[in-house]
Amino acid sequence: MVNSEGRVAPCEPQVVSTIHGEQSEPHHSLSYKSLNSILLITLMKRLVLSLMCMFSISAVFSQSAEEVLKLLVDKDMISQSDADELKKESESKKQPAAQLLNFVKNSEIFNLSGYGQVIYSVSDNALGNAYTNGQNNNMKVARAFLLANGKFKKVFGYQVLFDFSKATMHEYYGEYTPITSIGVRFGQYKVPFTIEGPTSPARWETIYSTRSVEQLAGESAGRDMGLQVSGKLLPIQDFHFVQYWAGFFNGTGMNTPDNNNHKDFAGTLLFQPIKGLRAGGSIYSGKRLIENVNHTRDRWSAGAEYDSHYVYLRSEYIWGNDAGLKREGCYGTAMYKIVPTKWEVVAKYDYYNADKNIDNSEINEFTGGVNYYFWPLSRIQLNYIHTDNKVTNQIYNTVAMQFQVFF
Repeated sequence: MVNSEGRVAPCEPQVVSTIHGEQSEPHHSLSYKSLNSILLITLMKRLVLSLMCMFSISAVFSQSAEEVLKLLVDKDMISQSDADELKKESESKKQPAAQLLNFVKNSEIFNLSGYGQVIYSVSDNALGNAYTNGQNNNMKVARAFLLANGKFKKVFGYQVLFDFSKATMHEYYGEYTPITSIGVRFGQYKVPFTIEGPTSPARWETIYSTRSVEQLAGESAGRDMGLQVSGKLLPIQDFHFVQYWAGFFNGTGMNTPDNNNHKDFAGTLLFQPIKGLRAGGSIYSGKRLIENVNHTRDRWSAGAEYDSHYVYLRSEYIWGNDAGLKREGCYGTAMYKIVPTKWEVVAKYDYYNADKNIDNSEINEFTGGVNYYFWPLSRIQLNYIHTDNKVTNQIYNTVAMQFQVFF
């Protein structure tokens, strides 16, 4: 209010103070102490409101923020009316933040995830081997993937996969799946060859991929730029009898432009007569440019897998022809889920022949291991690998441990 003298009336009632027993004159304007009190109350309101907004974003407003307000009222630091005002203002500011968090959490348009893998390996070979990077022991970050994907209107999808450990883009593609029986994908991704080939390293039963698959399933971890169609046919209860993938690819591996006028073809056809049992084969037909000449690059494979609550089995045979160089390989993997989603034991035998035309070109390998999951897709793996390498005339053993975290 403004008094008759044109001055602003005090916000607080006039106070008559006593100093050394003498009364002082009443204040007709805001005192220094009153200004400090007003500023303090205003700042406290702003601080409490900020805290309440933080609590609301973390979805605990209904408990923590109200407890803070009650404590401040009990201590006479703010009035009940101020507390009610702060709560009302916080509620109005909480809604946009909560809506944004719910949208990010529940939206199909954008999902962000990833995983990292760190490996320690040691070998009894003084010169080391491929698993220990030429040393008798080695620690390394195998992968540090960040994955972004999403869907639009249920039929359009995309995926981007980047590896921070190598600063390399592994996958980037878009897809259109109007119905279950047919979908189209365009971009860079894993070529549909063999059963194991398209499987993510985060889901491998053992720490390392199967040697025969790695050598014959394609370059760059089996990834390439291409156009693919895929789908599921003939539904039977909650699964499909037929699954197929077929596409044309550059044939030069990921992040590498095509170097000839020929597109390679790759396809896989699998049959599932009963739930969990799939069997079929893959073909790959292409050309590789060597010294300005296109050479044959053909492969085929046959295999099967069985997945149940406690048991997983997979085996494949792969044959390849690279400009007359005939190669082959086969493997078998068996895993028992002691406690499903928690404890697993696994055994794998792998045979690879680098050149069928000459002797002593085989590599035989046995792997035994155990997997412990402490969170979904987050695990500790321990593997023992026995290798009989006739190409280098070496027999050696490797022990490897991998720590994998998925988010």
